[in-house]
Amino acid sequence: VLWIEEKSLRAAEEPSQEPSDILQQAVWHEATKRELLASSGHMEGLQQAGRRLLSGGHCAEKAVQASLQGLSSKWEELKNKLARQGDRLQQTRQLLGLLQDAKEKMKQLERRLQSAETGQDLGSSRELQKRHGQLESESQALASKMAALVSQAHQGLTSQTIMEETQKYLQRFKSLQGPLAARRLQLQASVGLHEFYQLSNLELTWVAERMARVGSAQCLNGAQSLCHKHEELRAEMRAHQGQVQHVLGSGQSLAASEHPEAPSILEQCQKLEGRWAELERTWEAQAQCLQQAVALQQCFLAASELEDWVKEKQPLVSNEDCGGDEAATSSLIKKNQALQQELALCWSSMEKLDQKAQILAGPGAPEQLRVVRERLWEQLRILRERAATRGRELEGTLKLHEFMGEAEELRTWLASQKQAARLGESLGEDHEHILHLCTE
Repeated sequence: VLWIEEKSLRAAEEPSQEPSDILQQAVWHEATKRELLASSGHMEGLQQAGRRLLSGGHCAEKAVQASLQGLSSKWEELKNKLARQGDRLQQTRQLLGLLQDAKEKMKQLERRLQSAETGQDLGSSRELQKRHGQLESESQALASKMAALVSQAHQGLTSQTIMEETQKYLQRFKSLQGPLAARRLQLQASVGLHEFYQLSNLELTWVAERMARVGSAQCLNGAQSLCHKHEELRAEMRAHQGQVQHVLGSGQSLAASEHPEAPSILEQCQKLEGRWAELERTWEAQAQCLQQAVALQQCFLAASELEDWVKEKQPLVSNEDCGGDEAATSSLIKKNQALQQELALCWSSMEKLDQKAQILAGPGAPEQLRVVRERLWEQLRILRERAATRGRELEGTLKLHEFMGEAEELRTWLASQKQAARLGESLGEDHEHILHLCTE
């Protein structure tokens, strides 16, 4: 009984706040539990001996009965006290452990909150944001555990001093929620700023690369191929315009959210807008240049074809053969008339080509175009004059052939008449002959 009372007094003590004392109490608690377990057999033996005395009609039956009841009661009370002490020790150790963690987390939080670092680039700002989020999550989880244990501690298993210490840390943690939220927003703004700058710089690089492509092409060299590539670039620009607008929208939203770097963000937006507008203007100017280059090349091609045609027809107007007879001359006249008809069509084509060339003949048009036009007009004029001259020559030759033909017919007729006149010297051999001669 004395042993039980001694252990009961020790088991009823409040847990210490010092980790070292808590450890000693836990060691004593475990040792006492083992002793209690080891003594359970002895306790059972005492109870059996008492019950035998009672069944044997011992003279001190009432004293034995009181002793058995007192022993059982103290034994159960000791077991209950040890159980409650174990619960208190466990809860106290958990709270002390959480308090220790809370001290460390609180130090980390306060140290982080004192830091004004927001990162030098997107990677470092994201890393700071990630660390801050982890620290907030861990601190919130720790506070939730502490609050749950405090709720259990209200059942009276933990000392008031430890509860007050725990409440103090919980209150301290709550007081940091405002600065934590401010720091979170600060880091979020930093990440947003670096994201915007990274995306906008990528877009500026994209625009610069396309500007280099637009400005490097020489309009007169392979204009048709360049036109095709230029249209491909336009399609690429149209497909990419949505991304540029998205980046500009994100920057404008960031500035509108009262970001501390709003002026710098708006300046970057204006820079990107200006470069994009410059790219579009340059593309339009280059498109006009390429269209003019294509038109110029078409003019050169048409002029070259006309020159080839003139060279092909030169032998026809330079030929001195006017035909050996009327039929040959008539055939040559028809060919010359067909040439003059073709020449009239080519003259009309040249007039249209000349009008087109005059529209294109601005400051940027090559001098070669003017030279080609003047040379071609001269060649066409000479060809038309020679064709007209040859036509007159052929007409004269045809008239000569007609005259010679008529003269030959007249000569033949005169010869026949002369022959008839000779035969007319006869006065007739009979009446019918005389009538025939009269008719002739």
